[in-house]
Amino acid sequence: MLALLNRLELPQAVLGGCSMGGSVTMAVPRAAPQRVAGLLLVDTRAVADNDEQRANRHTVADRAEREGTARWLAESTLPNLLGNPTHERQPEVVASVRVPVRAGTTWSSTST
Repeated sequence: MLALLNRLELPQAVLGGCSMGGSVTMAVPRAAPQRVAGLLLVDTRAVADNDEQRANRHTVADRAEREGTARWLAESTLPNLLGNPTHERQPEVVASVRVPVRAGTTWSSTST
């Protein structure tokens, strides 16, 4: 990210990241705090994955490389993307999130 800021000739920027992208983004202020005017972190944890979480992330990535994601990612991801009340009371929200996950696109949703 610092190389990109250099290439764009930006002495300082507001940086953002979602999920794993947020983890990458958090490394910038540790390396070069003077380059960061602000951070936007979405669905990101400040701590590193534990061994089990890291292994699961690698398993998912390996499967995605082998099989693609269209057939299985939505069903295995949705339980963790949306809260139980959303699953129970708002099937239209679940359906609206399922479609972009299957297509491999991004979306914005609110979980209750």
